[in-house]
Amino acid sequence: MGSMFGGGMPSPQPMMMAPPAPAKVEPPVVMPIKDDVADKQYEQKQAAMTRRGKTSRSNTIIGSDDSLGA
Repeated sequence: MGSMFGGGMPSPQPMMMAPPAPAKVEPPVVMPIKDDVADKQYEQKQAAMTRRGKTSRSNTIIGSDDSLGA
């Protein structure tokens, strides 16, 4: 009765081996597809970004001076 309910001698635990480490898998490398239209749009966007902030509408209409007629 004692061994049925956890009493008595504990049973020896079998030696458990550690699971093997999984193989290291490199993520796939996706080669880009050349898109001439997208490249041209990117170049135009970069050119617009470099021009941004250098001139404003008031500089175009009035000029670089802050006064209107002086």
